[in-house]
Amino acid sequence: MDAISSSRLSAYVIKPYDTYFSKTKEATHACSFLQIHDDVGVAILCVLLKDYSNVRSFLESENELQFISISSSGKLRLVRERMGLSKPPRR
Repeated sequence: MDAISSSRLSAYVIKPYDTYFSKTKEATHACSFLQIHDDVGVAILCVLLKDYSNVRSFLESENELQFISISSSGKLRLVRERMGLSKPPRR
């Protein structure tokens, strides 16, 4: 996640769970499901609870348009449902 490590988010411990780059079947489906008309990638990230409010504020900032937050929950299953994503196969 080069985009995160090169942003102000690099100050926080952020673990990517599901990451789909633009033009992939999953990203296209999620964007359609969420009615996002741009060709963008989507990701589900895990943030430490102690950092949650700072990371969320950063993502909601009007000055930062590289990332947006669509949903948050302590349950990964709920975030996937809200984004129209299925659980990826185990590796």
